[in-house]
Parts: sequence; C-alpha cells; structure tokens
Amino acid sequence: MKYNQQQKMLKLLIEFQQNLLLNSNNETNQQIVELLNNGILKLSKEKCQGLAFDNLVHDLVQQISLKIANGNVSFNTETRKAWSTIVNMKKGPSDNSLAYTLLNLFHR
Repeated sequence: MKYNQQQKMLKLLIEFQQNLLLNSNNETNQQIVELLNNGILKLSKEKCQGLAFDNLVHDLVQQISLKIANGNVSFNTETRKAWSTIVNMKKGPSDNSLAYTLLNLFHR
C-alpha cells in the first residue's frame, strides 16, 4: 500500500476497534478487540511502513477473519461498515505489490 493508504488503514483499524469496544458484549468480540489492541500497538510502536506494514496488516486481518468465521460476533452497522472497508482496502491492488513480491522472491 502507498503511505497515504497505510495511514487510512491505521485510522480504519482504530475506528473498527473503537466501534467494537462499544459493542464488546461477547467473547469473540473481546478477542477481536485484543487482537486489534496488539496489532495497532505493534504498527504504531515499530513505526512500520511499506512491506512490513502490509505484512502486519495482512496477518491481523487474517486473524480477525478467522475469529469472525469461527465465532459468534455481533457487529452493529458502524462496525460492519468499518470491517467491510478494511477488507476491501486490503484486497485492493497496491502499486508496489509486484515489486514487493519480486523482492521477496529474490531475497530467499
């Protein structure tokens, strides 16, 4: 993702986290909040950019998706909208995704 997309993604993750905190009435929601707390802290603390940011977000989205698929989640409208935006943004192509892939291949 480009830098401005990464900033937007971080804001969306925080918004999603805040919406879930208001609606954390079950165990799965609480587990997702914990994943978000750890992920956002790691992204902020390590000041991740570029491929490192993309990889951390990818892992975080996968972990949350598994919790959603396997658990009993309750999303309100705002939470559902924020999660949908995060997933769609994560799926979107990155200008640098091919370059990142090639770099990863050559560094193995």
